[in-house]
Order: sequence, then structure tokens, then C-alpha cells
Amino acid sequence: MIAANAIDEAYKRKTTLRRHLCPLDLADNLPALNFGSTRVAKFSAAELAGLFDASRLARYFPKQTFDQELLAQFHWLVVDEEIELDPRPEARASPFMNMTFNQDIGEIDPHLGRFPPSVEAALFFLLLAHLIQCAPTARITSGGRFHPESCRLIW
Repeated sequence: MIAANAIDEAYKRKTTLRRHLCPLDLADNLPALNFGSTRVAKFSAAELAGLFDASRLARYFPKQTFDQELLAQFHWLVVDEEIELDPRPEARASPFMNMTFNQDIGEIDPHLGRFPPSVEAALFFLLLAHLIQCAPTARITSGGRFHPESCRLIW
């Protein structure tokens, strides 16, 4: 009964959390930062096991080892992004069956970013962090941009 309720709640959800875990292995010593739904930190092995859900990884990939001690040696950028889910059950079960073909799937966008927009916005913020002063509640909007009222430039 508990599993059935969990499945029912999962299908009723309108949004879900997408978490991007980005290793900053080439970064210098960074202070712990929290801005909006993004944080930069150096996590312990136990914290990384929780972030990566090590028990689930072990179930799905039993022949692979997850070396959280090795990964705990450097800083991580963690970006949480709230995304909207398609309300149609059939589109959520098999999204490839509900694709519209009104655009060219093979088209090349020359200005497409390398990372998701929310991650690119967080990386850009880190590059400009010494020039920008943000409120503790600074947040990234749905387009991967910072809310304009939460940050200001320092000149």
C-alpha cells in the first residue's frame, strides 16, 4: 500500500527537482557559498554518498565501485533546478511517443551552451562573484537567469 501511494503521488506531481552535480576539480580553494538554489562546498565522503544516492548506484551498477573518498578531495557546484512536468500521463511514461515534429530534430544551434542554462548561470556567477553582491535569497529563474532584484554589481 505504501508503494502504491508513492507511485500515485509521483504521477500527481506537477514539478520535480533536477540536481546538477558539477565537480570543480580544477578550482582553487573556494569558500563555501550558497546563493539561491546553488551552493559550492567541499563535501565529506558521507555527504557525497547521500548526494549521489550511493545505495541506489550500488543496486543498479553492482560491478562498479563508487569511490566517495576520492571524490571528496575537491569542491562541488550543486545546482538545484525545479522543472515542470508534462501533466499528461502518457507523455510522462513515454515522452518520445508524444514528440511534435514541427521542428528539425537534426538542426545545429551554433550558440547552444555546453551545459544546462541553470548551470551556466551559476558558473558565470562564480566568475563574477567578486564583483557582485547578492542577497542571501538570490535565486535562479526558470530561464537559467538570476532574478534581477536579488543581485547588484559593485563598481
